[in-house]
Amino acid sequence: RERKLLLDPPQVSSKSPESDKVAEAHTAAKPLKLEVSPPLEEPKRFSPNNQKQNGKRKQKRQQEFAKEKRAESTPADEQEESAYRGLGTVVGVAASGVLYVYETCQVVYEFFHQYILWVSEILLPALKQSALLIASSALHSLRGVFLVLFAAFHTYSFAADETLAELNLESAWIPYVALVYAPTAARHMMNFVDLPQFTPHLVSSAVLCFLFRPVGVKRVSPSAKPTPDDLRNILLICCQVLIPVDLLMDGFASVNTGIMTLCYADRLLLAYLISVIRKGWILSPFAWLSFSVQCLASLYFPWRHILAEPILLFVLFSIGMASLNVLRSLEQMKQRAKKAKSLATQ
Repeated sequence: RERKLLLDPPQVSSKSPESDKVAEAHTAAKPLKLEVSPPLEEPKRFSPNNQKQNGKRKQKRQQEFAKEKRAESTPADEQEESAYRGLGTVVGVAASGVLYVYETCQVVYEFFHQYILWVSEILLPALKQSALLIASSALHSLRGVFLVLFAAFHTYSFAADETLAELNLESAWIPYVALVYAPTAARHMMNFVDLPQFTPHLVSSAVLCFLFRPVGVKRVSPSAKPTPDDLRNILLICCQVLIPVDLLMDGFASVNTGIMTLCYADRLLLAYLISVIRKGWILSPFAWLSFSVQCLASLYFPWRHILAEPILLFVLFSIGMASLNVLRSLEQMKQRAKKAKSLATQ
């Protein structure tokens, strides 16, 4: 600016001679001097060192301000300030503890609330229903056990009645004893007595001939119609004819016969069939129903137990003898009905 003012003096608008004289006098009185101004300083650029220095200066100023404040403060003010600080810390710790306890309780409540709902809405009804089912099933099972025991007791009583009903060669228990013990006894006898190898075969054939002997019922006249007793005798005679064929088919190469190869349960079933044939109840539906029950018991009985076979034999013998006793009772009822009809006609 000074350079410009010196180079370009102020111009006077008026062009009067007086103004020209004044300008000449001014130029003559003051000679021209060229003054050069110093160069303008460039602005300082931003650098991280300057920022660090400014930060340090601020920290120093803050520390000095804090020292001045401490120097100006009295002991009472310091105690009051320390008390306020302690109270603030205690209140802050208490507030943070209360907030932490509240958050913890809320989390625990949310965690257990789900389980409480699950227990109250799902587990307890399920346990109640399962307890009712278990109680009802236990009652039904006890009822079933008592029914089974009741049926077993009556079956045993009927079997005992049938066993003691006849004590002769026509007794129903004779086929059971003969088929179970006779062939085995003949085989064990060979260990003590020098007998031929075919002794068990002959004993088994003799036992079968004895069991299939015809029943001694005589027909009144040859022209009369065949009775059930005649049909029974025909069936027994046919079985006797097949005994020698069975003996020849067994052969004498082995000590065991065809009967001995059967297990004791199968022997009891065969004895039951022989007893039914000899009593003339081969066409009775109840006889076949009992035979099917005995077959199922022998097939599906648990054989893994140590006492399985004796228990099964006792069960089969009891069922067979009880069914024979029932068939005997039904036969007696039929005979009584016939007698009542005959007396009514007379």
